[in-house]
Amino acid sequence: MNNPSPPRLESAIRLALAPLLRAEGFVGSGRRFHQCVGPWIQIITVQGSRYGGSFAVNLGIHFASAPDLAGNPPDPKKMSEAHCEFRRRLSDSNADRWWKHEPDHASMLTAVESAASVYAHFGRRYFELACADLNAITPEALSSGTYDLQGFGTTKVRLGLALARIRKLQGRSDESREFAQYAVQHVGSATALESELRVLAAT
Repeated sequence: MNNPSPPRLESAIRLALAPLLRAEGFVGSGRRFHQCVGPWIQIITVQGSRYGGSFAVNLGIHFASAPDLAGNPPDPKKMSEAHCEFRRRLSDSNADRWWKHEPDHASMLTAVESAASVYAHFGRRYFELACADLNAITPEALSSGTYDLQGFGTTKVRLGLALARIRKLQGRSDESREFAQYAVQHVGSATALESELRVLAAT
């Protein structure tokens, strides 16, 4: 006699989260979805706990023309949020959130429905506002800290490098130099970034 297959989180995602994401333009299946909005790649992945019984929803943003964090040309059809320059976990605050569930379909479905509701109320705005700020942030705003990336975390030096790269690709060379110059001045222990920053600061 065959034993029934154990319930899978992917089934709950297919029912409760995937339709919401596809209605917004995301494509994908299983636990990974992506879309391109203007120059930005947006990635969503569902990460199960290594111990079982819970999951988190990871969000990633990456500039479509810039190398990913592994130094490769970004491929939105294959990359995960771990390849993205800007990353955060979905929640209704700046804290990580893990959705707990029992090992049965009903509990998994309830948890994924809750995550989908949080995405609908918060996640889509995180993407929208962070991308808008990344497009608009100036070197002066970086220096003074007057910007809001909606919890997509990075250091100021790493952000300076990312924006220097992005502005150079956008043809905004003066801003690119200023971002790189700021990052060079504050590079501190991030010496692995210094060589590229000095090149960008001088071009």
